[in-house]
Amino acid sequence: MQNPEQVHIVIFTGGEAPEYEKTRLYWKTHPQADYVIAADSGLETCASYAFSPCVIMGDFDSIQDKALLDYYKDDIKVPFDADKDFTDTELAVEKAWEIAEKLKKMPFITLVGGDGGRIDHLLNIYDSFSKEKHVHSWLCNEQCIYYLQKDSEAEINGLKAQDYVSVARLSKAYTGGKAVSSGLEWESTMFRKEGMPSISNRISSEYSKARLPVKIKAEEESLLLILPYNAVVTCN
Repeated sequence: MQNPEQVHIVIFTGGEAPEYEKTRLYWKTHPQADYVIAADSGLETCASYAFSPCVIMGDFDSIQDKALLDYYKDDIKVPFDADKDFTDTELAVEKAWEIAEKLKKMPFITLVGGDGGRIDHLLNIYDSFSKEKHVHSWLCNEQCIYYLQKDSEAEINGLKAQDYVSVARLSKAYTGGKAVSSGLEWESTMFRKEGMPSISNRISSEYSKARLPVKIKAEEESLLLILPYNAVVTCN
């Protein structure tokens, strides 16, 4: 259900991105996009998803098919100089928050792409979750990353016995932060005190057989959940 106090902004960025079919369940279980931003070669992914961009941003240096730009009106194109110390993704996230502020709504931002390729860009996106203005879910090639706000609890349905469930701290919190879980093979009492609290965890056999949802709550610090695309996540 669409939250009237929230605006869903989708950003398509460069780098590797999942095929649309892999993300179909994500779009079914989240509010429809209110605003779409294509950052540089993210325009190609945007087109492959059959989404219509409201704005196209970037230096356009990595778009393979430059003719694709001709399909869109000039008034939605926002070009940037290639010689800059900000990535196109960073500028797109900043734009998304500006849009939400103008609408006087809370943003929910989905980032599509940015996986693979340049490791500096990949690390920059991870680091951006520590900023006040960040995205809320990141759709990568094989997994989806969800931002779990401090004092919020995620209910995760649809997990299969072989699915990986990982929990990561933000880059600003190598230590600290606390997760409280139920339904995992290795519960939060066994989580690591430094770095990633849990890697390649999975739903417990008991919860899997009973088809119960895994629950993870973030205490003291926000966390990142790294999940398969068949997972349905609800945060409270």
